[in-house]
Amino acid sequence: MTNKLWNEDHLYTTLKDSQTTRVERLRTGNSSILISEFGGRVIGLFPSTDLPNTLFVHPDIVNQIKNRDWCLGGERQWIAPQQDYFFTNPQAFDGFLVQDSVDPGTYKKTTDSEYIKNFSVYNYLTRQTIDNCTSRRVFSPVQKDPFNSGISFAGVSIDDSLLIPGCNNHYSAWSITMVATCGTSRPGTIFFPSCDPLKVTHYFSPLPSSRFATHADYARFLVDSKDPFKCATEPDGTDWENPVKIVYCAPFDQPDIWYCVVKVSQDLPVTQDECVDIPAGGRDGKKGAIQGYSHGYGSTLLYGEIELQFTKGDASHPSRGKHDLLSYCGSKNEIFELMKVLLRTDEVVVY
Repeated sequence: MTNKLWNEDHLYTTLKDSQTTRVERLRTGNSSILISEFGGRVIGLFPSTDLPNTLFVHPDIVNQIKNRDWCLGGERQWIAPQQDYFFTNPQAFDGFLVQDSVDPGTYKKTTDSEYIKNFSVYNYLTRQTIDNCTSRRVFSPVQKDPFNSGISFAGVSIDDSLLIPGCNNHYSAWSITMVATCGTSRPGTIFFPSCDPLKVTHYFSPLPSSRFATHADYARFLVDSKDPFKCATEPDGTDWENPVKIVYCAPFDQPDIWYCVVKVSQDLPVTQDECVDIPAGGRDGKKGAIQGYSHGYGSTLLYGEIELQFTKGDASHPSRGKHDLLSYCGSKNEIFELMKVLLRTDEVVVY
């Protein structure tokens, strides 16, 4: 199994010609960022327009949009905790369902960079329909590589705000970036820069040693889309002095071209009490707001996700958070040298 690799012009013209969504193309130098009004998301991040998208995008994205399906790819905003809003049987974490109002929703572009969605949502845990909710997303290109890597670079700054008025529980705006993997033959690796690599918790089944490992300066997690696994860094195990919070590294289908996707933020929960997302293991389980996911379930779609959940909101105060989504392309050696800087380590080990 292989993913369809979208180049920049093909993805842009496919979406534009289909007239299913308004697409904004932001260019800086040889890099390009594509923003889709449908779904209010980054749909393309290209450090070089000569190379494929560094984000996963569904191979049949036009029909996905026509069917109002949530699984488009790119970077999206969801609501945490997942237990409350995405499981029809929340106590058992069963009956996964993405509410249409949440994703793709009905975002409207209001300015050159701002997208707003007004919506209603059902909380399965409290059995409460909540009206007059608002999601606001602002996308701005990052003009200069913050790490001065000297290799192909693209970046977008994303400012998220989410208000659920009348909500009885705390919640968080949740940024989820879908990334592609070549499967078991050439998998990807998620890295958690960490001051304590042992402070990583699982969200579904316990992580086998074949899929997760700790090192002196980071923890790493296998992304091959063989089986569904998810993990997160606990707040007291996070290196808060490092602005880099999670990194995905993988080869393209060409063996000599690699890439990495990076999330940089300081607007995250710093204690267990500030985290809202409950693991499937129960409410007493350790929580984390910096999360990695490897898709599975026998799907032909090969992808993983790198995720951030921002500071919690309540009935009268929105959850807010800003982060930079960065991507880089280069030779394996160039990417590994950059990874050493991102992880603040002397050695990088991938799956």
